Amino acid sequence: FSCNKQNHSKSENPDYPKTSTQDSLLYSSLYLKASENLEKDSLNLILNKLKKVAFKSNNPKYIAGYHLQKGATSTSLDSSYLYFQKAKDQFTKLKDSVRTPYVLLKLSEIAMENYDYDLVQSLATEALPYLKEKPNPEYVSHLNNMIGLSFNHKRDYENALIYYEKALNASDNELFKSIIKNNI
Repeated sequence: FSCNKQNHSKSENPDYPKTSTQDSLLYSSLYLKASENLEKDSLNLILNKLKKVAFKSNNPKYIAGYHLQKGATSTSLDSSYLYFQKAKDQFTKLKDSVRTPYVLLKLSEIAMENYDYDLVQSLATEALPYLKEKPNPEYVSHLNNMIGLSFNHKRDYENALIYYEKALNASDNELFKSIIKNNI
């Protein structure tokens, strides 16, 4: 899943500090560069520059974006979880209804890999209300499938089926629908 970009102008949120155009352009280019498939050394260099720009600007959106990129590029699940949690806290404060559910989805995926099915359900359930504001069928389907999988692992097949059906109904993607049907 890719993180959809959403611009928040300073007029939309007066809490944003004023950021120079140069810092804004530098941040944007570093953010995009960090999203590319880079060698480890190059990625670390880009992330360090991104961190400097984000924290120098003191812009909460930039700081949250840095944490999001750091979580997405970390090779350790523990580090990814920590950075995604920081990003979630920032995006929640910013009332970002696009990135908050994305980060919650990533956190629930890590919880699934750690066999923490109660946490999967909690995180995925926390994300769903954000998607009523800005619907994203891909996220809704994936989150419901994650909840279904967690119920399935807990041998609660009745609730698993309910969430698999919700996932199936929300999905536009035929490949993902066949994965969900396989779960059923």
